[in-house]
Amino acid sequence: MDIRKPLYVHIVTTLTAASIAALPQSDLGRALRVALVVGAGNAVASRVAWSSARDRDRRVQSLQAEIEELQDQSARKEERWQGLVGDLSRQVQAREEELQNRQAELTELQTQLQQSSKQVQDLEAQLVEQRRLQEELRRREHRIEELCRQIEEGEKELSRLRDQLRQKSEQLQELEAQLAERRQLLQQLQDKDRQVRSLQAEIERLRAEQFHAGADEIRELRLQLQQRDEEIKTLKTGIEGYEKTLSTILQGRGHYTRYEPSEIDIVLKITEKEFYPQEAKSFILEILREKINNVHEGSRVQHILRNLVENNEANEGDDHRRRIRESVDSLSSDYNGWSDYYRKRLEELGFEVIAEDNHVRICFHGDRRYQISLSKTPSDREAGHSISRDIRNTIFGL
Repeated sequence: MDIRKPLYVHIVTTLTAASIAALPQSDLGRALRVALVVGAGNAVASRVAWSSARDRDRRVQSLQAEIEELQDQSARKEERWQGLVGDLSRQVQAREEELQNRQAELTELQTQLQQSSKQVQDLEAQLVEQRRLQEELRRREHRIEELCRQIEEGEKELSRLRDQLRQKSEQLQELEAQLAERRQLLQQLQDKDRQVRSLQAEIERLRAEQFHAGADEIRELRLQLQQRDEEIKTLKTGIEGYEKTLSTILQGRGHYTRYEPSEIDIVLKITEKEFYPQEAKSFILEILREKINNVHEGSRVQHILRNLVENNEANEGDDHRRRIRESVDSLSSDYNGWSDYYRKRLEELGFEVIAEDNHVRICFHGDRRYQISLSKTPSDREAGHSISRDIRNTIFGL
């Protein structure tokens, strides 16, 4: 305490500071106001100490006015500080609310991220499935292209068969005309046969009547009789030939062509069932082609074999055998294990699956004599070539 100041100055300063400190306010505002009041009290005390006793009352009043003014300033500052503190509190509360909102948004974003991860996994699974479907679609498109090629080949084959049918129809019409003509000729031959029999009866009668005729007349009659016998033999031979021709046409055996004396139709009998059109004829002609050069050059048998091959064809059987061979080679080239795809393709070629154990066994057109074994899970790269070779050797043998 400064002893140079009057006691009442210290008292006033102390009371003022105590009254200010007792007011409800924040620690920071309280400290500021106390400091202001103390400083003001010190200033006032300094002024009072140097003033004269005459001005003491006037100074006290002035000081009281200044104190009131300082109190008003202190109140206004307190209000400002309270306002600032309130603003800061509201800002802090707003920041906290914003932080909570951000945390809620972050939680929601994490949830959405987890959902998005699951969606990504689902999309990846869908992508894998889509790729599998695309691969299946490519295989089916390949199959469709192959079927289109087969359909085109079938249409060409059908067109060829229609042409053959038209030719056969024309030949049949021609044969029907020939048949009508030959029936008419047969009727004429039958009439002549009756005439011959009548002549034979007449000759016998003449023989009986002219038993005692002259030798010249007898020789003449014998000569006529021999001529009649030769004519009868010729007519009978012609009738037998026409009857065989008619029988061949009516029964539909072989491939009938118009009869010419220089041509011979060879009809071979077979009881083995054919698995596709012209199978036997195709095999026979293939064997003949291979055997032509195995006989003596320039021999009669070589000429006959070459003539047979040149004048006969089995295009339908050859084409069918070629398609089977090409399809089997193509199917076996990339064989890496048994599947429904190979089953379907083999069934389309005429094979039947008869067993599916460790090895798959198939047979050609259900005939158990022609069985081939396939490994379900081959370990050898050459397995496909072995399967193709076994199939060719079993069902073709050439």
